[in-house]
Amino acid sequence: PSASATWVLAGVLVFLLCCVCAYFAIHVLAQFLKGSAADMEESEDEEPSGSPEAKQNKEKMRAAAAAKQNPLLRFVGQAKKILVRRALPIVQEAEDEKFFLQWSVHSNKVSLVS
Repeated sequence: PSASATWVLAGVLVFLLCCVCAYFAIHVLAQFLKGSAADMEESEDEEPSGSPEAKQNKEKMRAAAAAKQNPLLRFVGQAKKILVRRALPIVQEAEDEKFFLQWSVHSNKVSLVS
């Protein structure tokens, strides 16, 4: 093959390799955001049970632990929360786009639940 054909083929291969690397990076980012969003939802859904005094004590312990934390780690944690809250709507599907397939062992049909 000629030199120009070799260069064109090499360029195409480099382009495809870059596309694969970009896809991998986006996939890793999406998985990170998915895990972080699930963690944030769990922490927001947790309600301390018991008396109001127990709730206040738990809040005080949480505040004391946050005060003892390294300022750099606190900054990184806040930056992570902000990043997740801003980037999550970009990669998360809307509620009207979510579909679930429902099936049963006792029936031969599959139903689509939206």
